Amino acid sequence: MEKENAVKIVEVCKISPSSHSSSKFSLPLAAFDWLFINFPPLDRVIYYSISHNYSDSFFHSIIIPKLKHSLSLTLSHFLPLAGNLLWPADSPLPFILYSPNDAVSFTVAETDSDFHRVSGNHPRQIKDSYPFVPMIQPPNSSATAVPLMAVQVTHFPNHGFCIGLSTHHVLLDDKSFSLFFKSWAHINRCQLESLSPNYNLPSEFTPSFERPTNVLRNPLDFVPKKRSLKFSQLLLMSPSNWILGTFELTPTHIEKLKKRVLEEIEDDQKGGSEEELHLSTFVVAYAYALICLIKAKQGECKEVVHLSLAADVRGLLDPPISSNYFGNCVTHRGMLVEAREFREEGFANIVKKISHLILEVKGGSSAIEAHKPPDVDEQQHSFLSEIEACTVVASPKFKYYQNDFGWGNPNKCEIVSLGSNNIALTDTRDGDGGIEVSLLLPNPHQMDIFVSLIAQCLN
Repeated sequence: MEKENAVKIVEVCKISPSSHSSSKFSLPLAAFDWLFINFPPLDRVIYYSISHNYSDSFFHSIIIPKLKHSLSLTLSHFLPLAGNLLWPADSPLPFILYSPNDAVSFTVAETDSDFHRVSGNHPRQIKDSYPFVPMIQPPNSSATAVPLMAVQVTHFPNHGFCIGLSTHHVLLDDKSFSLFFKSWAHINRCQLESLSPNYNLPSEFTPSFERPTNVLRNPLDFVPKKRSLKFSQLLLMSPSNWILGTFELTPTHIEKLKKRVLEEIEDDQKGGSEEELHLSTFVVAYAYALICLIKAKQGECKEVVHLSLAADVRGLLDPPISSNYFGNCVTHRGMLVEAREFREEGFANIVKKISHLILEVKGGSSAIEAHKPPDVDEQQHSFLSEIEACTVVASPKFKYYQNDFGWGNPNKCEIVSLGSNNIALTDTRDGDGGIEVSLLLPNPHQMDIFVSLIAQCLN
């Protein structure tokens, strides 16, 4: 079997939790989960190089068995990931269910693709990454069960491997995904033969599945008009010829951007009152990337931009919930901004707008609520056709580049399901406080402009 003529499928199997239970594990959808019931999977690829020379037999006899065993042990602590999203005909609400025979699809593959090219930061077509992503089959309109995770490990002979993961957003946000992946890496680094099937994770990796009660609303208020678990076609993967680019802002670049903001604000506020400002690495990186994005789109950019972000609110609820809460626990904040402001009004202006959104969330639990999902096929389509919707995904605080499975930290952590106008902000491999900016653009011309604009900061 081949996939996109670039990957040869070697094996497809199922990985079950190591600690088999005769009972089922059921989770209701919490208030923050409902927005993502029809979202397509979150797809990621994490690339690992192996510095020393190794044989193919080392990959197949050591790496793969160890990854399978550690995944089985990890799933014992994350049972819902091995289960399904269900919506039986006799149930008024969908729910997540793990049953004793459930398991995660695990694919082993091999490729002759250039490891350094597909794991590099230089702009390239996003389709280069698609063969390394496993597929959770998009359900047809009558489907009543959807898997929640699939894994693919692809071997680059003499170079290393990548781990591709596809996860359903209805079960987990980025923080929850990070918790699972860190747990898997931690267990894989251990001497697996010494671990029992009932191995207890350290407390910092132990998930909490207790649903929050302080944002509960009547679940029936969230039920979409159309009874379907089908993934929204509007949100599926971007066209394969779109260009993915990744750029690193060092701590020096970040400090220069912060200084620039303060200088602009000082000039604007002479003789006036000061306003509160959340001047973080995240804020200045997002603001700068947004300005470069809008300018790169030139005349193809719509006149109004919807600037938004998603904020983790685990510690902001009253009472707060566990920092290891496993599920979705984010609130979304956004505002409409004229596109001309990104071109004419100055860097500090956009920084202040993003800062305002964050301070609004930090203002207290009264500002936090779960939103009813829109009718994606109609309302969202109309909304997106009139504005330039820009948002940020991921966060450098999740430390993606610290996930060492025992063979070193990743070479590259990539969000494949990035989508149009989404900007991914993550930590960097150096772990020095810099930030990695990734985004997709529809053609090389726009990417060339973006590269030129971002270089003004880098230089």
